[in-house]
Amino acid sequence: MCEKGGQTLINLEVRANPFHYLFNFPFFLIFLVALGGWIFSLVKGVFVGMERDLLMGLGALLIFFLIIFGVSFLGFKSGENYLKDLLKNKLNGEILKAPK
Repeated sequence: MCEKGGQTLINLEVRANPFHYLFNFPFFLIFLVALGGWIFSLVKGVFVGMERDLLMGLGALLIFFLIIFGVSFLGFKSGENYLKDLLKNKLNGEILKAPK
């Protein structure tokens, strides 16, 4: 592994994956709870005829996905910037040393 600034290339691959945060355990647990609540609201809204629950479920799911993909996009952009810096330093002739 090449190391620069205390981060390995494997760490870069994880940071550059936009869905990394979705499968991180705390986020995944929140995702499952939100998905369960959304399905419950959908079923209740469709079959019981409570449109308010249907809209609340859809709104909650939309907000949740905006948060998840917003955080994931920020992680992706930082990984992308790290990759650009890594390539720029390599092109400038700096030698990347393997960790001892």
